[in-house]
Amino acid sequence: MKDNFEQSLKMILHHEGGYVNHPSDPGGSTMRGVTQAVWEDWVDRPVTEEEMKSLTVDDVTPIYKKNYWDRIKGDALPSGVDFAVFDLAVNGGTGRGAKMLQKVVGVPQDGGIG
Repeated sequence: MKDNFEQSLKMILHHEGGYVNHPSDPGGSTMRGVTQAVWEDWVDRPVTEEEMKSLTVDDVTPIYKKNYWDRIKGDALPSGVDFAVFDLAVNGGTGRGAKMLQKVVGVPQDGGIG
């Protein structure tokens, strides 16, 4: 639903937490659920650990909007379904989130929400 992005993001960020750089995590340095590789791709340059630690909600919001919410067409989904698919997309990839939704509604699972 069009008005649900901000609330959905708030719930996602509650569970994503702050800065983490666990040696066994393949994502490496991560802040607010955004990995260093994703942030470097977003800003088109290498970044330091200190920069990662300083990322704010305002910094990461456009990434969540463009890379996840918009790709799963969150604004067009019913309330509740939008958050469920958004959460799946953030944690498992946008294709997986889309396929799960398609499976539930009984349509071919091509990974793209049309």
